[in-house]
Amino acid sequence: LERFISDIIAPKVDWREVLWPFFTDLNTDDYSWMKPNRAYISEDEYLPSLRSEGCGKIAIVQDTSGSTAAHAEQFFSEVDGVLQQVAPSEVVFVSCDCEVQDVTVFTQGERLEPKECVRKGNGGTAFAPAFKEPFTEHPDVEAVVFLTDLESSNDDFEEAQRYVTAPVLWVSTNRSLEAPFGITCYL
Repeated sequence: LERFISDIIAPKVDWREVLWPFFTDLNTDDYSWMKPNRAYISEDEYLPSLRSEGCGKIAIVQDTSGSTAAHAEQFFSEVDGVLQQVAPSEVVFVSCDCEVQDVTVFTQGERLEPKECVRKGNGGTAFAPAFKEPFTEHPDVEAVVFLTDLESSNDDFEEAQRYVTAPVLWVSTNRSLEAPFGITCYL
């Protein structure tokens, strides 16, 4: 149990580096003249300030199909890394193989607990249910991060794309495949 917990605590990806450009593109915050940037006032320069930083509500989907079983611990640690390093306002965490197995909502500042790191699924792979769930139940999701090996049929990708209303970042363990939509990076 101690080894399992230590693996969860140490994500291998620096999510600030990988996801920050992805999420800041989503940020609707902008510069405002209502509150000048105080750093330059002493030099008699009035420049706009950024109203706020960060990203809003995102969905993280973990592929729990049988083909990703070897990557389960890594997936959990990467999810915790996103919660800790990027700190979205809310995270809808979806576990899905050929159907949605579990949905947990985390608010800003929460972390994965060991009891939440139980893999549910081990069936086949279907991406469509994973996209249908967050966008039907949580229509205000601003982005989706999908941890997977990308092993599914083209028909499944086409069906999944019908439910997508936000940018998708595929984080794949399989370097030989690329998703037909969204941005693909490799774990």
